[in-house]
Amino acid sequence: MARMNINVSGIVKELFERNNIQVHSLDALDADLRNQFAHGKKKALLFFRGAVLQTIIAETGNRQLLLPSEVLPAGSKAGEKIVVILPAEHDNRRYVLQAFIKNVFTDRIELQIMDPRYYRRVRPVAKHTILVRNVPHHLLLELQAEKLQLVREIEGLPEDEEATEQEGALLPEEGKTKRRKAVAKDVYDDSVQEQKITDLLFDEKGGIAVGYKALLQESPFSGTLVDFSSGGMSMATRNGDGGELPNGLLYCNFDLSRKDGVGNTISLEVNIFAIVRSLKVTATGHLLNLMFLARLPEDILLFLE
Repeated sequence: MARMNINVSGIVKELFERNNIQVHSLDALDADLRNQFAHGKKKALLFFRGAVLQTIIAETGNRQLLLPSEVLPAGSKAGEKIVVILPAEHDNRRYVLQAFIKNVFTDRIELQIMDPRYYRRVRPVAKHTILVRNVPHHLLLELQAEKLQLVREIEGLPEDEEATEQEGALLPEEGKTKRRKAVAKDVYDDSVQEQKITDLLFDEKGGIAVGYKALLQESPFSGTLVDFSSGGMSMATRNGDGGELPNGLLYCNFDLSRKDGVGNTISLEVNIFAIVRSLKVTATGHLLNLMFLARLPEDILLFLE
């Protein structure tokens, strides 16, 4: 079993601030506001290692931003996570981008904007039911205060090498997250008939948090999977389910299965936290677009193709 800690305390407030609008490109800004940032007339805010920094930014191609090298503290490294906040002119609105340091040069720092839907998306042929529980506000506060630690356990699936940059980027500072592999990568194969991905909350003493256990006892609402990527998914609900999500953080449970090369059934149980990025009213219910707190192994798409 592989295990990794995911420290989200430094970004919880920014992710769930009501005036924040989460975007994955500067294309979401109106032309005037975008030009102000592009020409250095307006500064962006950076949330990095628990500190708020102010800086001018430059936009380049391939969803990248450039910062002056002196903005970030010495020792900043590729892979570290940065929340970029772009204040608007009115209504206290702020556009929020999640990015990670891609390159550190002597005269500039290059950021790569993260988008969970950037990765390959699959529309499943079969119907998959998702059970969803709304995470209570007090658990968000405990995560922010680092009284709780989010831990992901992966059984029977390999971890993606290319996911390391972004998952390491969830650290507010170096050393907060340690990826520990209890099983060698080459033992993951189709001989494992039951596989599992589980996000857990541990308390300060290293035990399963009481609030997490209580969360599992709450009655869920259900939805149907619409599409899926390793960074996020969309789900449809009926009868108004999902219309009132006060905190925007959900705990999702669903089961998948596939056939191996000789016809045996391999099952995968998934229990993960996800953030509601957008919610749309439909003729029969709601459409929720969700972002996972850390990218899932790419091999999970084998269960949906």
